Amino acid sequence: MAKIDSYSTSTPTANDLLLGSDSDSSNATKNFLISDLLSLFSASVTLQEVLDAGNTATKNVNLTGDITQTGNNVQTGNYGLTGIFTLESAGSMVLFGGFRAASSFEAAFTVKLTGLSTYADNAAALAGGLAVNNVYKTASGELRIVV
Repeated sequence: MAKIDSYSTSTPTANDLLLGSDSDSSNATKNFLISDLLSLFSASVTLQEVLDAGNTATKNVNLTGDITQTGNNVQTGNYGLTGIFTLESAGSMVLFGGFRAASSFEAAFTVKLTGLSTYADNAAALAGGLAVNNVYKTASGELRIVV
């Protein structure tokens, strides 16, 4: 038999054979279809194993159906939602940075606004750098929207 490196190379197809040992039959030499190996790999690799290996996804991820999460959700970058987003929390939801609702925002829980700028009136808020539709408070704690 010739040395293995003396054979030509080619691009494998699903119907090509590989030579291997069958550990269930005293390591008998057998042929394996590449398609059978692909089926074995795809059936045995779970999403959890992929995430455990690198704990990250480097491509877009599209999920359909309901998503249930236990634990913390840390989001870096933009978080886009289309449709209805329901948050049921026994704890709290903390947003750092901006939050924008394109149509409406409904809270069935207490909304706590911290870090709001304090201005005497609309003119002072505009002069202080707030844009139209930004929220501010007066010295007495009254919430106002810049117009």
